[in-house]
Amino acid sequence: MPPEDGARAVSERALDLWRELRTSYDQIDEALGAPDAEVLATLAKRIVSIEEDLRPLVGEIASIRTELGDQDGALVSLWQEADSLIRSLADRQPALVRAATAARDGASSALARLRLHRTQSAHYRDAPTGEPRFASRRA
Repeated sequence: MPPEDGARAVSERALDLWRELRTSYDQIDEALGAPDAEVLATLAKRIVSIEEDLRPLVGEIASIRTELGDQDGALVSLWQEADSLIRSLADRQPALVRAATAARDGASSALARLRLHRTQSAHYRDAPTGEPRFASRRA
C-alpha cells in the first residue's frame, strides 16, 4: 500500500471523528436548552471517548503532513476540512462552557431554594384544625 493510502485512511478517520465531535457539540447545545443530567452525562462520556480516539491520530497526521507536504491534493483537502472543523469547534467551546456553567448554576440555585423550603417546612407545623384557643379571656 502506498504511503498516501495509509495517510488518506488516517486523515479520513480523524475527519470522521472531528465530525462526530461537532455533532456531539450540537447535541450538548440542544441539551443545555432543557438540561437533563443523564443526556449531558452520556454526551460528556462520548466527547471524552472521541477525543481519546483523536489524540494519536492528530500526532500521526502532523507527522504525515510534515513528511508529505502538499504532494497529494486530496489529502490537503481533507486536512483543510479538518482544520476548519477544529477552528469551528474551538470557537464554540467557550460558549458551551458558559451555557453549561449557567445551567449548573441555575440547577444549583433551584436545589438551594428547595432545600430552604424543605428546611422551613420541617420547622413549622400545620395550622391547628380544632377550635381556636385564646390565651386570655379578654380577647
